[in-house]
Amino acid sequence: MRKFLHGIALVCAGLAVSCGNDDDQMPNVAPDPVTGIQTNVVDGATLEISWNAAEDANGDEVTYSVSLNNLEIASKISETSLVYDATDLVSKLGQNLSKGFQAGVTITIKAFDTDDMVSKDAVVSQNLLFNRAPSDFQFGDVEFINTFPNSELRVNWYPAFDEDRDVLSYDVYINDKIVTLDYVIGSNDVVGTTIIDKRFAAYLEKEFTIKIVANDRTGGETEITKDFNFAATDVEVGSTTTPYSETFNFSLLQTEIDREIDYHFEITKTAGLEIVDVTNNYGVNFKLFDEFNNEIAAEYNQLSVVSIDPGKYTLKLIDNDSKPNLNGSFRLVIEDIDISDRDVDTTTLPLDDTFTFDTSKKDDGAIRYNFTITEEAFYYFDSIDDSFNQGVYLYNADGTLINSSTYWEITGYIEPGTYYIEVKTHQNADRGVGTLIFRLN
Repeated sequence: MRKFLHGIALVCAGLAVSCGNDDDQMPNVAPDPVTGIQTNVVDGATLEISWNAAEDANGDEVTYSVSLNNLEIASKISETSLVYDATDLVSKLGQNLSKGFQAGVTITIKAFDTDDMVSKDAVVSQNLLFNRAPSDFQFGDVEFINTFPNSELRVNWYPAFDEDRDVLSYDVYINDKIVTLDYVIGSNDVVGTTIIDKRFAAYLEKEFTIKIVANDRTGGETEITKDFNFAATDVEVGSTTTPYSETFNFSLLQTEIDREIDYHFEITKTAGLEIVDVTNNYGVNFKLFDEFNNEIAAEYNQLSVVSIDPGKYTLKLIDNDSKPNLNGSFRLVIEDIDISDRDVDTTTLPLDDTFTFDTSKKDDGAIRYNFTITEEAFYYFDSIDDSFNQGVYLYNADGTLINSSTYWEITGYIEPGTYYIEVKTHQNADRGVGTLIFRLN
C-alpha cells in the first residue's frame, strides 16, 4: 500500500511540473511594422525602395510584401530593399506631360513571420519627380575635309527620342572640350550637324574622342562617344642609310577621316630627297616637315628637296579632295649629296651614274671626283644646277686640265690612267646644289 501511494505522488508531481511549463511559454505574435521607408527615382522610371528590418518578438525570420499604389510589386522577399521598373506607371501618370513631372506614389509594406502572422501596414505617400532620359542614339558620318587652304571637321548624328516629349538639345565635345552647345535639330532635319572650321587643329590630337550629349534640359542626359586615332596608320620608317630607296603602298579609306598618312624617318647626313614613281587613282599632296613641325616642302603628286640636313622628318601623304577611297604607291628616294671629295668606283664599264653635290658646304666651292680606268673610254660629264653656276673640269692625275665647260657638257676619249672631275662654282657666282652626270663607255 505504501508503494502504491508513493507512485501516485510521483505522477502528481510530474503533472504539476508540466502544468507549470505551459503557463510560462510566450504566445506567437506578429512582427512589428517596418520603419524608415525611403523611395527614390534612380533613373527615369526606375524606383529604389528601402526600409528598416521589422522586429519580431519571437525571433522568427521575417519576409516582406511591397505594394506601389495598391499594386503588389514584391511578395514574401527577405531583402529590405528593391529596384522596380515603374515605366507602365509613369506612362500612365505622365501622359501628355513634358519637362519631367511630379507624381504621387504610395508605398505599402507588410511584414510576415514564419507562421504568416502579418504586421500592421507601414504606409508612406510622397511626390516623386519622374524624368526619363533621352533614348540611345547614333553617330552619322564623321568627315575630316581638307580643301586647300581650308580644313574642317564635320560631325553628324541621328536624333535621340524622348519618351517625355521633351525638346532635346545637344552638346558636342572633343576630348571633353566643348565645341558646340545647346544645338537643336530642326523639325525638318534628318540629322544633327556641327562643323568645326580650320580651328579644329586646336582640339585634335593623334588620339581623340568625340562626345555628343543629348539633354532634355530637366536633368536627363544620354551620351555617345566615338574614338579616333590618327596615328593608327602612321608608318615608322626609322633611321635610313643613304642612299635609300623604298616603295610604299598606301590606302586612304573613308574611315580615315583626317585623309592623311604620316611617314616618320631619320637621316644621318646631308642628303637629297625625292618622291618618285607615284601611282594612284586620284592624286595626293606630299608635305615634308622637320621634327619641330616646320614645313620644308610641299608638292602635288611628287616631291623633290635638293638638300636637307641630318635630323628627324615627317612626310605627310594628304588627300585634299576627300575622295571615297584613295589607293596607290610611291617610292621614297634619299640620295647622297657630296659635300667633300669622293672616289668613284670605275672597275666595271660602261658606267652611267649621277651624283648630287652641294658646293656651298665646301670652303673653296669645288668638289673632286677621283677615278681610274684600265682601258680607253669615251666620257660624258655634265654639271646641272638651276642657275648654271657650277662648271665641270676634267684633269689627269698630275693636275693637267684635259677638258672643261662652264655651261655645257664635256665629252671625248681618255686613255687608261687616273683622273679626276671637279665641279666648281664660277667666280663670284652663288654656290649651291647640283647634279653631276658621270658616264664612261
